[in-house]
Amino acid sequence: MAEESDAWVSFQLAVKIYEEERELTDQELNSETSQLRRQYEGLTPHYRRMILPHILSIHELSSMREELDTELAASAEQPISNRLVASKMCLDNVNEQSQLYNHLFRALHGVRYPFNIQDYVTSQVSSLRHHSKDLKQNIRQLADGLRREYGASPSWVGAWKFAIDGSFGRTSLWRCVIKDTVLPVNQWNSKLCFAKDPRYPESEERTLPTEVAAHAALRPLEGSNTIIRMRNWRLASERRMYRLYLEFAPHGDLYQFMTWYNDEKPSMREVSTESEKEIAAVEHFNSLKAFHNLREAKELKWLPEPFVWACFESLAKAGLLMEQGSLDENPLTRWDLIVHFDLKPSNVYRRRRTLLVTHRQSSETSVWRSCFPPEDDGDYEQYCGRGTVYCRAPEQVPLALFGGPEQWTSATNVWGIGIIIWGLMELEEGDHRLVYEKGIRDGDSRSSSVPTLRPSTEQRYSKELCDLVNACTEFRPSDRPSFHEVLNGIHKHFQDTSTGRGRSFDVKKDGWPLGEKLNHWVAPPPGMHAMPSPPLPEDLSADEYEIGGTEGTELEPLRRDAFGENADEEMAIDNPP
Repeated sequence: MAEESDAWVSFQLAVKIYEEERELTDQELNSETSQLRRQYEGLTPHYRRMILPHILSIHELSSMREELDTELAASAEQPISNRLVASKMCLDNVNEQSQLYNHLFRALHGVRYPFNIQDYVTSQVSSLRHHSKDLKQNIRQLADGLRREYGASPSWVGAWKFAIDGSFGRTSLWRCVIKDTVLPVNQWNSKLCFAKDPRYPESEERTLPTEVAAHAALRPLEGSNTIIRMRNWRLASERRMYRLYLEFAPHGDLYQFMTWYNDEKPSMREVSTESEKEIAAVEHFNSLKAFHNLREAKELKWLPEPFVWACFESLAKAGLLMEQGSLDENPLTRWDLIVHFDLKPSNVYRRRRTLLVTHRQSSETSVWRSCFPPEDDGDYEQYCGRGTVYCRAPEQVPLALFGGPEQWTSATNVWGIGIIIWGLMELEEGDHRLVYEKGIRDGDSRSSSVPTLRPSTEQRYSKELCDLVNACTEFRPSDRPSFHEVLNGIHKHFQDTSTGRGRSFDVKKDGWPLGEKLNHWVAPPPGMHAMPSPPLPEDLSADEYEIGGTEGTELEPLRRDAFGENADEEMAIDNPP
């Protein structure tokens, strides 16, 4: 009983200090404590039953939080995994406190002075909400760092432990990227975000997400090994969400690969609060400005030209498939053009450990934000502006091209492939000098209507490669080559040039080798988001396309993972405004 009274008195003293907006003197504190102890003895049965339990629980969590904050501070110099665990424990405590304060606020309805503490409770809820937001941001940054440390792409969720393999009792690792997309109401109801389902040709309804339709159309094509393969997809209509099960690329994306070569380019430091974020953004801008001012003087580790040509060929093949559904000169089948809205190095993934410079060994590209071109100007205006700044063709930017809507064609994909190859040569993602993109230019006063190779880059790479990249990124779509012309130029270079130099080079080791014995990381590394639900019985089939349940069906209710956490907690997000 004494512990309960002490906890209640401590809580009421905190309320008093909040109301006074100052610390109490020792004399005031003693007097207030004596008065509160007498008031505690007179608490009504209703108060003791409905309100006191919340206050006692809050007091207990507050005491625990002090210890957790101490552990979090002590973990600052420890490995990332330790910091993630400490941050996650703090976040759980903060969220539980916030929930208890909300319950207390509802229980206080109608309770009068001297226990009218609604203002204090409201202030605590607001403070905890901000603290929770900062902790979540910090956890995301730490998790990204841990993924980089273990060579896992940010898209990858985790590994699943599957059934025993063969008679040796060996557990193997199957790898799959799980991508969940939650659409806002206006997009879920938009015809632009859905396509007709080819499984039901007699139906005119648009029931298939366009991203799924693009993957499904490209998956069976000859030459589609240059496209990240969709293994399955599912719907969760009540949440306006669809899930893709995609092929896992063990060597990360091209942007990650570029940063290994261009490690001098500044990156914004990790922060945990909004105020620190503003300071870090200013510091990052100043660092980028200094970097670009000295850009030409820096000696970079250039990517081998044969590797760049091999990537160029793989991407051009992917673009040709999106254009006509075939690599033939004169395809016989009808095909709906697929336009990719987000072609950039970080959306291109590497599958093989060693990249041999031949037309059969190169990078793989993924179709992420793809769609079938709209039918009228109104739809074009609605879709215009999508994509990543400094990696978008002029026709993707509102009013950038000729002052009005511009129909998207395969030339938009040609520009996107061109900016990826430009990025490999410049070791940057997108040209920050593009004049039609609004916003800061990373401190560089120069501007251009097209991506421009720097003099040092033109000296390092062949004229044929530079000319082809410049042609692909011409401002007007009509001035760009077709994918057939791009491939012809690439193959001509292969015939005319010895590609022995730079034929192979080191890449980071695959940290998650397929089929290897699974000794650790059955669950995600500590502090990472929980992975999606464990495999269903049908996932254990030998058919790789049966992973994740029956294709296209509604997802089952949420299940719990091995830690007892919500297995799909990342999907519980607020609707966009």
